[in-house]
Amino acid sequence: MIIRGNLWVSNSFTSSPLSVKTLDGSWKSFYCGGVATNKLCTDLIIDEQYGFIWMAIKSVGILVYDFNQTPLDESDDQYKIIGSGSGTGSLPSTFVNTLAIDRDGEIWIGTDQGPVIFYSSYPIMNEPTYDAQKILIEQDGTLQYLLENERITDIEIDGANRKWISTDGGGVFLLSEEGTQTIYSFSKNNSPLYSDVINSLAINDNTGEVYMGSPDGIIGFKSTATSSNIQFKTLEVFPNPVRPEYQGNIAVRGMMNNSEVKIVNASGFPVKTVFSNGGQAIWDGLDNNNQQVGSGVYYFLATSEDGYSKAKSKVLIIR
Repeated sequence: MIIRGNLWVSNSFTSSPLSVKTLDGSWKSFYCGGVATNKLCTDLIIDEQYGFIWMAIKSVGILVYDFNQTPLDESDDQYKIIGSGSGTGSLPSTFVNTLAIDRDGEIWIGTDQGPVIFYSSYPIMNEPTYDAQKILIEQDGTLQYLLENERITDIEIDGANRKWISTDGGGVFLLSEEGTQTIYSFSKNNSPLYSDVINSLAINDNTGEVYMGSPDGIIGFKSTATSSNIQFKTLEVFPNPVRPEYQGNIAVRGMMNNSEVKIVNASGFPVKTVFSNGGQAIWDGLDNNNQQVGSGVYYFLATSEDGYSKAKSKVLIIR
């Protein structure tokens, strides 16, 4: 991964498992202690807020490395190991398969025994103890931990900061931003998935498409969230026009995060209000009474979350 022009990579089965290539082409490798020597290093992410490198080390846990903004000078570096012990990580398993950092700087960790979170990187280097947190959810009136004992294979963050989690045998889950609500649960039985064993996920932030890789092939899903914009872009509506044979949703891209979108007809009469997931808003073509709207031109009037920015577009619907 790249931070401030420097490329950071992991090296398995060496005495110096973390390496960097700087902007001027210089390479440097870092010794990270005996427990990280000659181990399988799988995933690597960078917390740009603090400049910490997070690297998963099989059967050890996670290495967090602070290069103190001086990648070629080791004298001021420090590192910590996050393991299963209380006060030093409390991971449910030291077999960590995937790491992801969300849009709020929270670190999501997928292990052989479910997912956990560090809500900030700060405590790792600045406090005497640091423990990951499990996600408590309510299901059928009972409190339990999210996907406890499931082998998590991948975690990806979409444009609305929602969490896509794949498992080894349980299919794929889309969770709300904080992870406490399940939006989608895909399995071989209720979807076109080839297998409930999903090895990896990938998201196209521009289109919202999610790709799910299994031993039997790759399948895609057109999700509702795209990456948001700092300011409104030209709003793109798809499809446009909406022809009589089309039965799906109408998507509007180019939004700022969590924008309010008021849909009105050609006379200015309010039809419905929706909100964007990241940079995309979805309208099902129904009005406030859940009735399909008739033929005509409909306008999308978008307002940013803070109320200061506005944008508009339109769509022609033919019934």
